Amino acid sequence: MDVTKASGMAQMLMNLESYLKKKNIITPKSEQAFENIRGELTPLSDSGRWGYSTTKSEYIEFRKVKEKKAGEINIKLFGKFKVKKDQSNDLIIEEMNFDFETYRLNGEPVQRWHFDKAEPNCHEPIYHLHSGGSWNSTVERPKELLDGPRWLCKPMDLILVCEYIIAIFFPDDWKKIKCCPIWKAMVHDSENCFLKPYYETISEYFDKQQPKKTLLESMWQSVEK
Repeated sequence: MDVTKASGMAQMLMNLESYLKKKNIITPKSEQAFENIRGELTPLSDSGRWGYSTTKSEYIEFRKVKEKKAGEINIKLFGKFKVKKDQSNDLIIEEMNFDFETYRLNGEPVQRWHFDKAEPNCHEPIYHLHSGGSWNSTVERPKELLDGPRWLCKPMDLILVCEYIIAIFFPDDWKKIKCCPIWKAMVHDSENCFLKPYYETISEYFDKQQPKKTLLESMWQSVEK
């Protein structure tokens, strides 16, 4: 399975859905979102540019979990992800936009996080994590006093975001599935596609004896004047 192609990624995300359903980590509500994602990827087949997305009404929902302060909560994941192949046939992320939102069982919003790739004219880390922002629901939102900050983070696709959420909110499940060859194969494929180039860039930075920029500058999206 070549996950650099849309057809291969469609198959891998189908495997992801099947695995998370089997482990009772996601709810049946997620089925339509995965079906829509496959519907976007399948026609693109071996195209050099592909992507997938969810909608405000069709998203990935994780099973409810009990938090110490918030009590029982639902976790909803929304996303938009686009890539293209460069001349070396490597995948370049054009758009990365993942929101995961937590709600009490009565629908009251609790907290929201946003993984994003910066727009060309923004002054922020190229890949970053942001708390708050625009919720996908129409219910009253928690009051936010700050527009930032955007914290530097690694690039992630849907599989790597799911791994992150499971590790944080479902630690007992993560202890089991992280040892499973099927799960590790999916994660490793995503890491090779999207994390390997990122960390190679960091490694190249430290190979320089006197870099002109700091590491943060090298990973910052800004417009030079």
